Amino acid sequence: MSATPILDLEQEPPRKPWWLLFGLTLFSLAFIFAPFLAEWADLNPSFNGLLWLPAIYVAIAVHEAGHLIAGQLAGVESRGISVGGFSLYKIAGHWRFRLDGCTFGGGVMPRVAKTLRPAGLAWMVAGGPLASILLFAVSGVAWAKFGSGCRRLDRQSLLGCNLSFSLAYSPLDQWNVI
Repeated sequence: MSATPILDLEQEPPRKPWWLLFGLTLFSLAFIFAPFLAEWADLNPSFNGLLWLPAIYVAIAVHEAGHLIAGQLAGVESRGISVGGFSLYKIAGHWRFRLDGCTFGGGVMPRVAKTLRPAGLAWMVAGGPLASILLFAVSGVAWAKFGSGCRRLDRQSLLGCNLSFSLAYSPLDQWNVI
């Protein structure tokens, strides 16, 4: 037996970054087809599926910002926020950014403390749906006034995203308040 047996163990080879390959492929395809996107979207401007993903990321970001702002106003300190695969969190007093290709959705991480009041936590939980309802109303007014189309932000997509986020169907936001 050697003097350092832990160093003699066989190690697994590093994993292949499949998400990087997938992202580069998607970016390359988008770059190749970019000149044709405006023509394709103008054929049916009332539904533009190409803007659905950015619209849902905006809706998730507004929803999570609602949790964060309501928590700050209610005195609940947060450790971080996550929107899609992008996470910003605080460890040992320093802010860290992390990219995770497997995560979709979002979350706000409250700092757990013994002095945490249930009312403050309830307001923090309610802040996300309230922000979604506000964005839903703003998106609805903008869609009614300006319509939808390729050249503008796809307000119809934002409208649909926020309607789905405003419903109490998951054991997360609204059910925690109830």
